[in-house]
This record gives sequence, structure tokens and C-alpha cells, in this order.
Amino acid sequence: FSIKYEIYNSVIGALHIRFCYGLNGDNLLSPTELVSLYKISGIEFMRLFEPLADVVEALRVSQLVVSIGTRKEDLENLASIQDVANSWVNTNIVPYKDDVSFKWITLGNEVILGPYASYVASALENIYNALQSIGLSKVKVTTLVPRSSLATSNPLLVGVFASDVSIVMNDVASFFARIGSVRN
Repeated sequence: FSIKYEIYNSVIGALHIRFCYGLNGDNLLSPTELVSLYKISGIEFMRLFEPLADVVEALRVSQLVVSIGTRKEDLENLASIQDVANSWVNTNIVPYKDDVSFKWITLGNEVILGPYASYVASALENIYNALQSIGLSKVKVTTLVPRSSLATSNPLLVGVFASDVSIVMNDVASFFARIGSVRN
């Protein structure tokens, strides 16, 4: 059973627990069983590393807040072709938009240090444009950056990106600034 957990303080200071639903392992619960377990355990957030229709289907009317990821192998096409991003949203978000509480789409899981890094900013922009074009502005786009991409991380609030990722992160930060998504 492959579930990682994260505990974090939300903006209002409340403590929440969220689990990442990993699918690598033996004796995994079915998606329906897992959603039931989340609900009876009071877990409010689920992170999916990639869009799997049976898992998303099980989330219908669950009232769980969902972060759904793209596969790293899809980043190049999502970044290069707006129609591919539109299709991704139309396939993985639109059929469920009225029944699943999608909060975030994560593009790339800690790919900033690897060969897919150069695609992240453009993929963010194309998925963002796809969401905007169909009125889903409440669904946010983001990426996940490994802590190892920071040259300075203590304290985290004064962190500085390592030189080998600074160009990519400048592109990502510029995108977030353009859409008004940068926080102080």
C-alpha cells in the first residue's frame, strides 16, 4: 500500500492531513474503497500523481479536494501544442468538473532538476489557457519543486534557487506573476 502523507498549515492556520494516492505496490485498495477510507477517516485532500479514470470516477460526489497531476512524459506535448493541453483538460477534468472538487493541476512531479524541466513553464501556461477557455478559473495550475533545487533553504522563506535551475524557475515564476498567482 503506497500512500505518503503530508501535514501542513493552511492559510487560516488549521491543521489538515492529505494523502498522496500512489498506485505502485501490492494489495492496494480499490479506488472506491480508498475514497470511503478517506471519508470515514476525515481526510479532506487527495493528491493523484496522474489522471486515472477509475480513480477520478470514484471521487465523484466524494467532496474530497483533489490535486491531479500530469505524467512527466506528457509535459513536452502539453508545452508545445495548445490543442494537446485543451484535449488533456477536456479528457481528464471536464467530464468530472461538476462532481469532483479539483483544486490544483500539478504539472511535473519534481522534474525541475531533470530533462523535463524546460517544458514546465509552457505546459503550465497551456493548461492554464485551456482551463480559462472553458471557465474553470477556480482550478489552479502549479508544479512541484524538490527542495534539492534550492541553493539556500534555511530558513525556507529566504530560499534561493540553485544556479542550474534558476533559468527554469525564472520562467515558472514569470508565468505565475503574469497570472497574478504569486504570493508574498
